[in-house]
Amino acid sequence: MKNHSISILTSFLGLWLTSFLQEENQIIVGIILILTFGIMHGANDIAIINKINTDNKKLNSSKMIFNYVLTVIISAVLFFYIPLFTLILFITASGYHFGEQHWSSIISNETSKIKSAFQLTYGLFILLLLFYFNSTEVIIIVESITSHKLNSNVIEYAFYVLLVLLALNWIYLYANDKIFKSNAIAELLYLIVLSILFKVSSLIWGFAIYFIVWHSVPSLVDQIKFLYGGFTMKKLLRYIKTALLNWIISLVSLAIFYSLFHSTKLFEALLFSFLAAVTFPHTIVILNMFKIKKAE
Repeated sequence: MKNHSISILTSFLGLWLTSFLQEENQIIVGIILILTFGIMHGANDIAIINKINTDNKKLNSSKMIFNYVLTVIISAVLFFYIPLFTLILFITASGYHFGEQHWSSIISNETSKIKSAFQLTYGLFILLLLFYFNSTEVIIIVESITSHKLNSNVIEYAFYVLLVLLALNWIYLYANDKIFKSNAIAELLYLIVLSILFKVSSLIWGFAIYFIVWHSVPSLVDQIKFLYGGFTMKKLLRYIKTALLNWIISLVSLAIFYSLFHSTKLFEALLFSFLAAVTFPHTIVILNMFKIKKAE
């Protein structure tokens, strides 16, 4: 079982800070967290690609890197021309990515047929839980990205549909998966903690706490173990050193775009669009990483 004690403590710290931080300050601190730990956890995808491609390394890795960059460019172009469709794809890919990271070692291979469906449902439920409690902000950002006015009922209906699907998957796994059953109660408590966090925080603040504490940091640890065979402070520094250039390039790109807009709301839309562009290839890389780990 993964130890989420630090995640819970940090989440309650985030809840406590909401009493002191005005919404504008929550947004600023949240964006800083996303731009540091959040982007950093995806800045080493090239190193993971190189690790995966051990045979004919130079040729295979070069091809995968080219495909990776091409995917980022295509995602950005799609966001420009068909933003609503691409946004839905982004939410779906993010949902699966979040669920895969969280449940990769908590569901046994005996129930692998439903594992992927559950991971997708869980990740989407987390996002819709956040959207449900912050629907006004979500509607504004969606309109900024897509020029489409989203009805709040859509968010509400999607939330309840995913709640039912999650409950059905949960019951099935509880009855058929011993590893899942031993963690089920604790995981329900984690959902309660996240529900409280999302309820009292702004959209960006709630997303930042979840994205960093519950996703990026555990993912970073898994990536370091995959790349270097274990986790130590020395290996963490090695990871940061390897990812530093890509991280700086990402920040500089965002800074340039921000200088063009000078609007917090537009920058929030830009930030989610940027995360979408890099999420698609990152999700594929991490999916392949978990496949390699599973085969070991």
